[in-house]
Amino acid sequence: MSSATSSIVVPLSNLQRVFRISSSATSVEDVHTRAVTRDGPKDHVTPRAVTVEEIPGIVADYKRAAENAIAVGFDGVEIHAANGYFLEQFLCDGVNKRIDKYGGTIENRARIIFEVADAILSSLPSSQVGIRLSPYGDTFACKDSTPAETYGYVVNKLNDYDDLAYVNVIERREIDAANVTRNVRDA
Repeated sequence: MSSATSSIVVPLSNLQRVFRISSSATSVEDVHTRAVTRDGPKDHVTPRAVTVEEIPGIVADYKRAAENAIAVGFDGVEIHAANGYFLEQFLCDGVNKRIDKYGGTIENRARIIFEVADAILSSLPSSQVGIRLSPYGDTFACKDSTPAETYGYVVNKLNDYDDLAYVNVIERREIDAANVTRNVRDA
């Protein structure tokens, strides 16, 4: 990070399941969101599962986004593996139904997160890279049956990286965010 009194870090995220692809072909039914299109709100469609062959391209996109963020003046990047976004969809067993090297075990489900981290860290110093995790979240119906084990594995493996700028762990909510959002929308 810069020596300034504050830093600007951009989150690197991917909303694929909300739009068209995911770790698995699981829908976001019964979720309080809708896709916003040029023609107005639309119900979400069930995404298709991303193929193993597509994953290296997605990992490369994260790396390119990180490089571009630094090139335009951001102080750092945050790997957004939280809030039901693309990377967390692989991590959570409630969404990830894969039977290949990206599914099943915690190690396999976490694989893409570390592939993204490795790709970014091949271009940027670890002091410019953070990661965001949400072990207690359920955004876009992205839940894990064993969050302590799953996220414990991820955090322990993150310790293998030299001096990441930070690990941002979102705390458990005590309110029903879906209900709050619904009430605001209906107001």
